[in-house]
Amino acid sequence: MSKDGESVKKHKWFRGVDWDEVFGREIPSPWIPVLKNEEDCSWFEKYPDSKEPAKELPRELNYLFDDF
Repeated sequence: MSKDGESVKKHKWFRGVDWDEVFGREIPSPWIPVLKNEEDCSWFEKYPDSKEPAKELPRELNYLFDDF
């Protein structure tokens, strides 16, 4: 895969997508939820909290997140 995502953009599943419109945020959303306020998360499914603490990433894999 190329670094700029060209191989993904050329995949047949995305055939017909105008990437300039996507980049320019010109495509209207097919559905916009009605929110009670800025913190309304009622449209998300409820999931039980994890009982296990997150595992620490080994130091040798930190490079995977250099761009974050």
